[in-house]
Amino acid sequence: MAALAAPATPPRAAPRLLVRRSSSLGSVTEEPPHAGPPPQSSYDLCRTSEQPPMRSFQCPITHEVMRDPVMAADGHSYERAAITRWIGRAVPGAPTRSPCTNMPLAHARLTPNHSLRAAIVEWCAAAGAR
Repeated sequence: MAALAAPATPPRAAPRLLVRRSSSLGSVTEEPPHAGPPPQSSYDLCRTSEQPPMRSFQCPITHEVMRDPVMAADGHSYERAAITRWIGRAVPGAPTRSPCTNMPLAHARLTPNHSLRAAIVEWCAAAGAR
């Protein structure tokens, strides 16, 4: 019997995502082990100079790529933790205002933006695969 030859190149490991949130939001930072300085943003491990993130992927409050995008009453999408904190800081008795338009929000309900999240995950997978 002939021995099986090893593949010419080893299989590539799946890209590891960086879970890093702004310390201004008071969240914990979890990062995979790596050498060198820490990345500057949530999805820096997925970024390439060939395919930068679209502005619509960035939260208008934190300016970082969103991981859990939600839509507020103003029609804009935000990172859930950032807009929740924004709404929580509203002056009691005064209407909560939109971070983007400064217009009063009709309500404080947040709706998950599944389409935007899927697009961000797809972008990250494509950028990380390079």
